[in-house]
Amino acid sequence: TGATQICNGTGDVNVLLTNNTEKFNFSNTGTNALSTDTDFVITRNITGTTNALQGNIAKIEDLSTFTSGSSAPNLLYINQNNASATGNLILAQTGGSTTKFSVSTAGNTLVAGALTVNTGATIIGATTNINANSNNITNINTGTSTGAINIGNASAGIIALNSASPITSGNAFQVLNGTATVQNSLQVLASNATNTANAAVIRNYT
Repeated sequence: TGATQICNGTGDVNVLLTNNTEKFNFSNTGTNALSTDTDFVITRNITGTTNALQGNIAKIEDLSTFTSGSSAPNLLYINQNNASATGNLILAQTGGSTTKFSVSTAGNTLVAGALTVNTGATIIGATTNINANSNNITNINTGTSTGAINIGNASAGIIALNSASPITSGNAFQVLNGTATVQNSLQVLASNATNTANAAVIRNYT
């Protein structure tokens, strides 16, 4: 029932396994349904003086080599075995209470800071909001980018541009439609007029 202490000196503590079927197991088994304790704790408590406090608190490293086949392990495997459980799979905080990064059991991801993705991103499966309920600028293809901007396709629904200020373009604004039956690429109509064959319409509500 008491605490067990291993080492209180200056040397390393090594647990060496030499067979790939051997495992280093930790297990905590209890029946307290209201338990909010932390099962396994890794703590570093160093008093800094002239040297900077850097390095890694925890390190997971695969040093395996192979001569045939392939190597594709999971360096960190997290499993919530109770499929109906809620909460988080990952929770990263500062100050003990300010969440900076989290992944819930539903797969919802929270990033409190800036997110940089260098190799592209694909978002599918639900409505996607950018800058919802905020007053920040949204930039697309700015900086030195020379790539085209594509919005919608031949089967896309209505594309709406709403603004309390004028919508401007640095160059000529052009609306094209490849259908031969279109009479006008861009037409100004009265608010109650019927659009019969125009690629794009500007409604005049004055």
